[in-house]
Amino acid sequence: MSNVEVRYSNLDWLPVEFTTFSDGCETCEIPSYKFKPFHTYIPQDDIISAVRVNIVDCTRDLMRLLLVKDAIDAVQSDKPELYLDYLPNARADRRFKRGMPHPLKVTAKLINSCNFKTVYVDDTHSDVAEGLIDNIMIGQQGCILRPYLRGIHKNFSEDFLLVAPDLGAAKKIYDVAEVLKHKDYVQGVKIRDTSTGEIVKCDILPHDIQGKDLLMVDDIADGGASFKYLARKLKELGAAKVGLYVTHGIFSKGLETLKVDIDYICCDNLICSYINRQSISDFNNKVGE
Repeated sequence: MSNVEVRYSNLDWLPVEFTTFSDGCETCEIPSYKFKPFHTYIPQDDIISAVRVNIVDCTRDLMRLLLVKDAIDAVQSDKPELYLDYLPNARADRRFKRGMPHPLKVTAKLINSCNFKTVYVDDTHSDVAEGLIDNIMIGQQGCILRPYLRGIHKNFSEDFLLVAPDLGAAKKIYDVAEVLKHKDYVQGVKIRDTSTGEIVKCDILPHDIQGKDLLMVDDIADGGASFKYLARKLKELGAAKVGLYVTHGIFSKGLETLKVDIDYICCDNLICSYINRQSISDFNNKVGE
């Protein structure tokens, strides 16, 4: 199934067909124009109003986006909107040292070159994105969380507490707390080895969590090690149950290593193909134990 779709005015999303050649290069075909001569007049209701990309492979999918936009520009002058579930390179929002690129700025230049009417992105991780991408509208984590409220309330006690795993997550926790109608949260702290970037310690600021259910909330889970160690620390301090909600889940190490310390996982958007929805369902239902 294609991970890039287009939508015509008042119609459903349609997948864009991609052809991959032997050297790895690709081309595509916009769905509605498959059987129309190239110079056929396109009526107003046949205008592409939006493009949506479900990011799987960041580098490939940015190229796919450029290909699709070029195909659209060849047949219409109207600017479509862009919907991205995940912003590639959002975590690389600066030059980390001399001689290295600014990956997020490069991504922003590519997106800006497409001249979309509006760019909708869910939970961009970095505030820098708002200043680099033209016409951007950012979906806030609290709103993205709403469809999962029933599952969260089903799996946690009524008085559960939120956990901001680090200071970066603390900037967004208020939006989530408002949606969940929680006024209190636990502040986590990560300590890294500056020479390697590895997390060497997870802790929390003083807070009474004895016997409480806790839900860690963050934007991205990659390998998941920091959440595992923080969950372990929370249970050592008396937490009854610890869950995790993330907007974007990569889970590059799978979920098996998280089972001992984390009791429940909820994720809006899965990136790459390390796990799938069934993996999360099996995790939460403790399948295979």
